[in-house]
Amino acid sequence: LKFLEKTYPEFFKEIDFEPRVYKSKGCDKCRGIGYIGRSVVAEVLPFDTELIDAFLKNISLMKIKELLKEKNFWDMEKSGIYKVLKGETDYKEVMRVVK
Repeated sequence: LKFLEKTYPEFFKEIDFEPRVYKSKGCDKCRGIGYIGRSVVAEVLPFDTELIDAFLKNISLMKIKELLKEKNFWDMEKSGIYKVLKGETDYKEVMRVVK
């Protein structure tokens, strides 16, 4: 938990629940991998006129990222970290998927 607090300090200001961080172990039921089922870690762009105009004007990726940050856009990593803090998956699995 301390590693996540240090790595994602801005995120801890946004959550309104007590974090539950787990590390997967594996068992017979999950065939030793530590996970059962699937969960979506998604990145959905909130298209509005401002964002559409930015793409049409072919502005830099850095400027688009700044615009998305202003709009509180959650990329795949942030979406995954939220699931880690909710106790739905672990950090290692999120990094495997998003990196």
